[in-house]
Amino acid sequence: MPINIIQAIVDANSTRKDHIADRTLARNIQTVGMYRLTMKTDSYNFRQSAIQSIIERVRNNGVEVVIYEPSLTEDVFEGLKVINDFDEFKTSSDDFYAELYIFI
Repeated sequence: MPINIIQAIVDANSTRKDHIADRTLARNIQTVGMYRLTMKTDSYNFRQSAIQSIIERVRNNGVEVVIYEPSLTEDVFEGLKVINDFDEFKTSSDDFYAELYIFI
């Protein structure tokens, strides 16, 4: 595949991540919940997930982030509170994003 096509994909993904983070920040919310860190169903590879970049962008702007990730047994993941009870997760965040709505 020509290198310019691959670079265009990388650039488009970065633009999409910026857009999602910007829309979150524009809502002036205090705490955002991230529903799942994995990119695929039944995957346990959340350390390389695209959502990590969005979380970083949001956190760098002072918004607290909580995570709903039932596959994690720890209470904290990379400094973020992990909540395994969905009802608690919903009440802990002003808004939340589900993996189904983030296509990166």
